[in-house]
Amino acid sequence: MGQISMWKDITSYSQGDKERKPTSFEAVSGDLRIVITSSHISYKGDWVMHCRALGIDTLHMITCKTQDDAEKRAIRNVRLKVTRLNECINVLIKAA
Repeated sequence: MGQISMWKDITSYSQGDKERKPTSFEAVSGDLRIVITSSHISYKGDWVMHCRALGIDTLHMITCKTQDDAEKRAIRNVRLKVTRLNECINVLIKAA
């Protein structure tokens, strides 16, 4: 399955940034990489997620108020997308 990393800080800091408050995190398992951030240029202060493997790009998670909320919601969003894709695959298999 490969390497597992749960919610590692991947924040990019400016040279002059004195506070160094983490705002971006990733969870990785093999080819699956989920990123959550509260510092997106279009949604400052709100949480968004990305998951390139599933085609999720900048999903605004407006109801998430904390990092913990965002982590849980991101995992649920990925699970939902995988479930829907699996249902589509089953339809294709039955039609073949």
